[in-house]
Amino acid sequence: MNALNVINSNPDWNLQAAADELHCLNFVAGTYLCLLAQVLQISRRNLTILIKNCPDMRPAKAELLQNWCLRFTDSVLLYYEAEWQKRATFSRLNLLYKAKERFAAAETIFHYIIRILNNNSSYLTADLHFVMDFEPTFPPLLKEISAAPACIFYAGNITSLHSTVPGLAIVGSRKMTPYGERVIKELITYLSFYKINIVSGLAYGCDITAHRYTLAANLTPIAVLPNGCGECYPVKHRDILQEIILRGAAISEFLPWEKAKPQYFAARNRLISGLCQVTLIVEAAKSSGSLITANFASDQGREVLAVPGAVNQAFSCGCNNLIAEGCPPYLSPESLLEHLQASCRYTSYKLEMKIQNKIVVEPQEKNAPAEADEKLFADKLAAEIQQKLQLNNGMVQEELYRVCSQAQKINLEDFLITLEKMKLTGKIKMTGLRYYLT
Repeated sequence: MNALNVINSNPDWNLQAAADELHCLNFVAGTYLCLLAQVLQISRRNLTILIKNCPDMRPAKAELLQNWCLRFTDSVLLYYEAEWQKRATFSRLNLLYKAKERFAAAETIFHYIIRILNNNSSYLTADLHFVMDFEPTFPPLLKEISAAPACIFYAGNITSLHSTVPGLAIVGSRKMTPYGERVIKELITYLSFYKINIVSGLAYGCDITAHRYTLAANLTPIAVLPNGCGECYPVKHRDILQEIILRGAAISEFLPWEKAKPQYFAARNRLISGLCQVTLIVEAAKSSGSLITANFASDQGREVLAVPGAVNQAFSCGCNNLIAEGCPPYLSPESLLEHLQASCRYTSYKLEMKIQNKIVVEPQEKNAPAEADEKLFADKLAAEIQQKLQLNNGMVQEELYRVCSQAQKINLEDFLITLEKMKLTGKIKMTGLRYYLT
């Protein structure tokens, strides 16, 4: 039984109407759409616009995939009829195009694409997904960039990419030095208190190190691939990729079976920066591919920071040059957090601390204000915060929480509530990311 028959024999693969009015396409239908654009030599964006604007081109409820593919192909040919009548040949199939032959041409194209799908049937799994740029689950930050993808494939969960959680891209040299690893480890350990998407490209060196520490810190990892979601490059990173998919997502704009190609890396880099408010270049040689990501981020109006390094270190040359050209230097985790907060200001994105964190004690161990005097507990906590700020005025949330927790075990949620009450009553104020006594 071929792949298409398997799909049609399984009710889960029928094109069901989505919960909203957009009638979202499923993964296999999206793959067909991309192949149709490739065969007809038109952009994917043209087809997604047709899907968006023409209700007749959307799949009907419980319509079989096979029926929709043929109907959609015929509708596209009809829509472009006037343009294709001017052509001497019909795309790659070299078919003479006439209006009376339209449905025959649609059938020919349909069977040609189905052969491609059958040849790659092992990639047609329920683990992969497809989303178009007008659908509510498409990452909104990607819509803002120039040359934005009309659709993307992904494996895992992209919920955090269309929420209020901000993104940080961490990229750098494939030949990472111990200095670069220390910078990444220190930064991600510091960020483990916050809700942040950490985006990178799964490459050797800085990229894979960022992914590993992101997983260890229980942050959300996002891998943007220079190949299809059904492949892995480098192959050695497949285990890490599977872990990323379980706890975050892998994203690609390429067909699932496509392998990495030289021209795909720059296209991948624009998505890395496009998914984030801030891009950090950890280490980069003079002609490093990481500088391409920095250029994309700059063109997209996103913040770029570069980690300064020794002037005689080859893998710091690119970063030092960026700084010399006016790029802000990365000086500490606190400074990067301030840049990230500034990038989120006046937007729907919010830099928030996690309510649950590894240093928060378990429920059976924490102080329970309900068991004693709740007001007395809150007053003691407020007094503790004031005392710490008297000793060191101008601390960030994470630092202030740590020093207060040294004296007594404090639940992070109680701590954040107390901070808000103290701000409302004018006992403390917040400037940037730091708290001060008023």
